Amino acid sequence: MRHHITGKVLLTTLLYVSTMMFGHTVEGEGTWTEAVVDRLEGEYAVLLVEPDEAELMIPITELPEGVRDGVWLDVRLEGDMVLDAAIDQEHTEERERKARDLLERLKAKWNE
Repeated sequence: MRHHITGKVLLTTLLYVSTMMFGHTVEGEGTWTEAVVDRLEGEYAVLLVEPDEAELMIPITELPEGVRDGVWLDVRLEGDMVLDAAIDQEHTEERERKARDLLERLKAKWNE
């Protein structure tokens, strides 16, 4: 089966890869970066946007389904506007694993 890729999908993918690898962006196309969902407040999500953990509050409806506290996202931003967002499952699982490991080490140290 052949898959048809539209020019817009290809351009968006190339922009994403270029930005994540080299920090490049195209005027008017936003910038790809990483963000973590710090907390949910009613109908809003508070994101901490890399690299300086700038706080950004956006409607949950602008984020992928399944967003919760601690989830890492790849986001394309233009100013304070989210143009695209995708859950980074691998990064999220890695951070959760590290947190569990740290907690286990602390518990073991406490019980010594």
